[in-house]
Amino acid sequence: MAVVIALAFAVLGYFAYSSFTAKSAKASTICSLVIDTTNSVENSAAVQNYKTLAGEVVKGCQSANAMLDVWTVNQSGPNTGHLGTYPLYSTAVNGPAIERELNGTYRSVMRAINGVFSDGPTGGTGGSNITAAIQLAALNLQREARTLGVKTKKLIVLTDGMQLTDNVSVRALSSLGDNPVLLVAAAKSEFATNLQGVQVFFYGVNTGQMASNGQELPPWFDLKVQNFWQKLVSADGGTNCAYQQTSSSEAILVCGGDS
Repeated sequence: MAVVIALAFAVLGYFAYSSFTAKSAKASTICSLVIDTTNSVENSAAVQNYKTLAGEVVKGCQSANAMLDVWTVNQSGPNTGHLGTYPLYSTAVNGPAIERELNGTYRSVMRAINGVFSDGPTGGTGGSNITAAIQLAALNLQREARTLGVKTKKLIVLTDGMQLTDNVSVRALSSLGDNPVLLVAAAKSEFATNLQGVQVFFYGVNTGQMASNGQELPPWFDLKVQNFWQKLVSADGGTNCAYQQTSSSEAILVCGGDS
């Protein structure tokens, strides 16, 4: 009996020691989610798509043991808003505690994101300055990666792609002969962005823009807008991973040869 009791105390002592000396989990990925809240979310279908995509991105980043920053593209006031920084990994030491912590963080992130959508488009006359939001998000992404010693960096942008400011506007691509390369040069000149080592994903993209006669602009316009963003990402040193309207949850953060 004495041997059994001694063994029991030894086992309890081991688990107590392990609990108090266990190292906290660390981020292995940095995720940055940029949400366009300008005219990109004028209709309910777009809002629902963005909500679904945002939820899948958060889940994907959580599966990747990521630190997540959430940003918004605004049309009035500051061009870019920062909703917050969320550690999507657990420092708990047992299964139930880990699950509670991760579920709580997920709910906190989604409450913040849903709050943005509940207000509708931000309005204002400042245009949709998507490049400025990407620039700020990327700056913070690179800084966090250096600080935490993380190599995997993912930037996810939910937008219709309609960059509309005085100096950098995709309306400059509304003629068949317009060259996206010239707009890329203008964007790089005004918004120097470091995307070295960053995987970049665009979701929600579908401009659906109307010409002055009320007709939707032709498919080649969307292709030019896509060409602009992908050339800009490449010019800034990033990797183009996705440019599409929707995604399956399994593939939302998969880039190239990733599995």
